[in-house]
Amino acid sequence: MSDCGSFCRPLYSPLPAGFPWSIATVDAGATVDAGGTSGPQAMCIAGQTGARQLAWATAGLVFANADSTYSSVALIDASAYSGIEFWMWVSPSTAASVSASFLAQLIDKNQIPEGGVCNVNSNGTTACAAASAGISGSTTTQSQGAGPLFAEDGSVLTALSGGWQHVRAPWSSFLPNPYWGGANERTVDPQTLAQVYFLVAQDVPNGAAVAFDYCIYQLSFLP
Repeated sequence: MSDCGSFCRPLYSPLPAGFPWSIATVDAGATVDAGGTSGPQAMCIAGQTGARQLAWATAGLVFANADSTYSSVALIDASAYSGIEFWMWVSPSTAASVSASFLAQLIDKNQIPEGGVCNVNSNGTTACAAASAGISGSTTTQSQGAGPLFAEDGSVLTALSGGWQHVRAPWSSFLPNPYWGGANERTVDPQTLAQVYFLVAQDVPNGAAVAFDYCIYQLSFLP
């Protein structure tokens, strides 16, 4: 979690009510990030961005760590798969604002210093910028040049609904930001993946803070 503006509560929590199918649970004796709570866990974040353009809040996952100190990430090869999928819960009260501002982002070797391509002090072809996919037609998707996210039935997502939905994103949906740091690659590299981020951004000049309350569950790779 980072840059959460005036209010932000990140947490691993029990799944919100209304999950659409039966699921396995964590062993009762297992230790998980929710402080040892047993049962299925979702990564949830709630709050609001700052009331300024380019204010944002993210929740993310590292695919693998390079060592036991968790000080750097390791790259994984997911090229045998076709993309990612995940379950997403959005509160009814923030479904509209999240729809207008949500992005899923993949980070490969081009966006981390350890990959030997990214230059954190550059704003040119080697600048660090994630490849993104978002809600079709949304302000953030248009402003950051993101590709589309898809619903479970294969249709393009044009809005998120309150409650749970199954979201899919093939590699081709993740497009680099054409306005900053995107010249170092044309598409995401699934052979060198490092992290995945879920981002809410305030992309409107002089716009209000963006409220959000959502959870991500069961992130996996598409066959």
